[in-house]
Amino acid sequence: MSIEARRQVHRRAQGDGRERDPTHYPVEKKMGEDSLQTWIVELLRPLIERWYREAALERIAVLEAQIASAAEAGGKGSGAA
Repeated sequence: MSIEARRQVHRRAQGDGRERDPTHYPVEKKMGEDSLQTWIVELLRPLIERWYREAALERIAVLEAQIASAAEAGGKGSGAA
């Protein structure tokens, strides 16, 4: 098909929407997504590990503070008895 014929098909397709869409949509699954996804995962993995580690340390600090305050409250109550 010549370039002019393609242009005419494209113009008709844009006109009323009833003509065939000349856009080519590939149906193959292998278009580079696998390597891109692998690269993104390898980039995010250390960041997520660090985030979980920091979140766990913060949670441990909160729990230790709660235990300490509970021990203080329990120690004051037992000393008066």
